[in-house]
This record gives sequence, structure tokens and C-alpha cells, in this order.
Amino acid sequence: TVNSIIISVLIGTLYTKIQVSPQLLFGLLPMVIANVISIFYAVLATRPALANGKFLRDDVKNAKVSLNTFDDFYRMKEEEYQWAVGEIINNVKGIQNSYLKENYRLGIDLAKRYKGMMTSYHAFLSGLILSIFGFAGCQIFLL
Repeated sequence: TVNSIIISVLIGTLYTKIQVSPQLLFGLLPMVIANVISIFYAVLATRPALANGKFLRDDVKNAKVSLNTFDDFYRMKEEEYQWAVGEIINNVKGIQNSYLKENYRLGIDLAKRYKGMMTSYHAFLSGLILSIFGFAGCQIFLL
């Protein structure tokens, strides 16, 4: 959101000035390109990812499935879901395995999202630095 606002403000304020001083593109282009890249990675990082939404009875009996979040069962019939929850609750090891699997999966998902957001931040910061150098170069060398 901040990146799109920056793009709008930069293009809106510098569009008419670029026609008079085209060298301003050296500062504008790095910022716009970096903001677009940053938006791209931020969207990828925050995009929801759903699991299969189905499970097999054998997976429940062998404690290989977690039913803690809706994406584990959203494509199942209610009767199948109730049966599976009953099986897991009646099995202490099943509850522990369900919790551990879900906690692990959420950690892996969070790490992927964190990496995507860090890439987004790095792209933004790199573009900001290049843009500052571009505008400074325009002022120092081209005017």
C-alpha cells in the first residue's frame, strides 16, 4: 500500500517535470521499478495457501492428519469431520501429533512468508537508495 502511494505521488508530481528535465528519470525509474517488485513479493508473501482439504480414514487412525485449521477439512462432509475429531480426541497420541504437525506446518508457512516480506523490504530499500543516488546525480552532474 505504501509502495503504490509512492508510485502514484512520484508519477503524479514528476510527470510534467520529466517532460522538461528528462534526466529525472534516473531517480524516478529505480524507485518505481523497486516499488513494483516490492509489491509483487509482498502480495506473494501474504497470499493465503490452502491445503488439500481432505483426509483419509487411515490417516486419522495413524495420527497422520491435523484438523486444527479449516484448510485441513474444508472439502470434507460434516460426518467425516466429526468422526475424525472424535478419533483424534479419543487418542492422546493423536492429539499430540495433531498439535505438533499443525505447529510445525504453521512455522514453515510463517518462515516462507517472512522470507517473502524480507525480499519485499530489501527491494524497496534498494530502490529507495538507488533513487536517492539517481536524483542526487541529476542535481550534481546534469544541472
